[in-house]
Amino acid sequence: RHHVWSRTDTARSGTPEGCLDPATALQGYVDFAKRATVLFADRDGGVVESEHLPLEQLVAKGAVTGSDLELHLTSLVPHVRPRNFLEVRCFDALPWPDSRSVVAFISGLVYCPHAFAAAFELSEPFAIHDRAALAALHENAARHGLDATGPDGRTLREIARQLVAISGSTLGGPNCDWSKPEDL
Repeated sequence: RHHVWSRTDTARSGTPEGCLDPATALQGYVDFAKRATVLFADRDGGVVESEHLPLEQLVAKGAVTGSDLELHLTSLVPHVRPRNFLEVRCFDALPWPDSRSVVAFISGLVYCPHAFAAAFELSEPFAIHDRAALAALHENAARHGLDATGPDGRTLREIARQLVAISGSTLGGPNCDWSKPEDL
């Protein structure tokens, strides 16, 4: 699936330009959304085909409503999509037991400052700012799954095991009391 998405519509998927650096990530995503072609418009409660112009051109023409913008943003499929939360696209459409595990996993890494720092340090070699190198890493992961190697030679399986251990150590604690280690 990851491999297919990387070749389906590169203007709407992947990692948007500018989103690799925290200092420019928000503006990078805004620019990505503005440059993307609007596929559909919301007219009288129904979805119709749009003029197939970039959002910024349709806005300049005064042809975009708030509903159109919301619809357009749902048609963008980067690896992580900001909504009123961060949607991690590779985890969508999982069966409930697996979804619960993903929520526990991410919560354990994000909501505990110690775990967040440890995960950040562990993943530092993956902070790739070169788009070609990042595309090669994603291709490697799509083809080889957890047996793919990262920039530092470790397999994704090794990294995943360490991240699960870091996350699991925080679950049920004061920063993440809504999930338990067994949720992983």
